[in-house]
Amino acid sequence: MSQRRAGLLSTSWRQKSVTPPPWPRRRCSHCHRAARCALTGGTGYLLSSWMIVRRMQKGEAEACEQVMRSLPKLFGIEEAIVEYAQACETMETYVGVESGRVVGFVTLNQRSPVAAEIHCMALRPEFHGKGLGRALVDHVEGLLASRPIEFLQVKTLGPARPNAEYERTRGFYEHMGFRPLEENDLWGKDNPCLMMVKHLTCPRPSRAGQ
Repeated sequence: MSQRRAGLLSTSWRQKSVTPPPWPRRRCSHCHRAARCALTGGTGYLLSSWMIVRRMQKGEAEACEQVMRSLPKLFGIEEAIVEYAQACETMETYVGVESGRVVGFVTLNQRSPVAAEIHCMALRPEFHGKGLGRALVDHVEGLLASRPIEFLQVKTLGPARPNAEYERTRGFYEHMGFRPLEENDLWGKDNPCLMMVKHLTCPRPSRAGQ
């Protein structure tokens, strides 16, 4: 079950040639750093002239499933892949689209009136390190800014079971401001579950502080 809760690494990205309109802000210095994209009717972000982040449309769950299947080291359990693909249709899901093709996604689940969870997140391997992972998380945080959500959490494989792929995953979330809350046996003793949480009114740590 170690592959059932996966997140993917990414690096910094820069918004180009879009002027952000006025909109509500949290106290965080990094919130809403990306502009709303006029090309998506104000519902997504323009990453470049060839990539946007927007709400998943009907019929795109299969494309999200194919993204997971492109990552066998992170999504190696068939049951989990099917479950996550179904969740894309029933939960709030946002996709990264490159030239009309879904290349990444994030599924959001509200766990309580004040807390939400990144239920699943995946990017095609060729898009790792190009800023899409960070953009998806930033997009989710921007949306949560208009809701009474204070905490965002994510679950991934804990460090008690060494794994290079998940070590990079944890590093990505730490860079995004998430902090380890606890490691438990939610998925069994052989697959330690690390719960990571982010207080959405706290600024992301600077690189110098890492």
